[in-house]
Amino acid sequence: MFVHINRKNTMKKIITLTVALLSIIPIQSHAATLKSIAIIDTGYNSVFPHSNVVDEVCITNPNYPSCPNGSVFQEGAGSAQLTTSQLSLTNALHGTEMLAAADTTGNVPVVFIRIASFYNNTMYMPSVAQERAAFDWVYQNAAKFNIGAVSLSMGSLATNCYYDAQMATSVNNLKALGIPLIAAAGNNSFINQIAYPACMKPTIGIGGTDQYGLYALWSNYSSTLDFAAQGVMDVYINNVKYHEVGNSASTAIFAADWAIIKQNKPNLTYDQEYSLIKSTATLVSNVYVKNIPAINLAAALK
Repeated sequence: MFVHINRKNTMKKIITLTVALLSIIPIQSHAATLKSIAIIDTGYNSVFPHSNVVDEVCITNPNYPSCPNGSVFQEGAGSAQLTTSQLSLTNALHGTEMLAAADTTGNVPVVFIRIASFYNNTMYMPSVAQERAAFDWVYQNAAKFNIGAVSLSMGSLATNCYYDAQMATSVNNLKALGIPLIAAAGNNSFINQIAYPACMKPTIGIGGTDQYGLYALWSNYSSTLDFAAQGVMDVYINNVKYHEVGNSASTAIFAADWAIIKQNKPNLTYDQEYSLIKSTATLVSNVYVKNIPAINLAAALK
């Protein structure tokens, strides 16, 4: 799954979904000892048993202040949780699915940042300003929660990859701390275009592999794509199986893998870890694109 944001009017309900693909107990000791990842998404199901969430944040649109406390911003236990009625809305379960996808790669601590807004039984996708606010929060709190990577499985498509100077500053600030912004390429089957902000450097753009280990035909590609990761899997949320297909899950998995590598090889710089992942990657192809480096966690950890 990949959540596509309509940038022409970010206040409208999401209009495109490219198919298919926690009573939270803060555990601060995880943040002190393990690299965590920040998942920026819609929010999550509070009854999904994910004890490794170490902090929660909610950043909503000022026009729709809908954090659990009724305001635009909230931090702490319960901040990113969604109600049963909110979870019933289209795409609202997406964030919970990303938690489950990240779990498939290891027990990585998570800081969950909700950037979806709600009003009158409608879910509103985030603006660019909300995304930047989330990145800036990570920058300010990275040391506190030992954040090693940021996962963003939301994006938008434009004819050209437009440049946002403020967004670039936020992403470069994270990179200066050794933290990559890892973003989904999108699932439109394009072979010369990936979604924003995945297309913008130094963001790390992620595509998906299919069940056969090939670069998925549904996954977007362009010369600005960096890596691929597993894009087809079954995840279980409260004993219900969800068949995930798409590079949203690939993005969450890659972020968790990056954090695991950094945890095991703490002396690597950002550029060194990027090079290590690329040099140990498995090259994947399809009939249209060739030799895309797909992360190989076991090889990178050797």
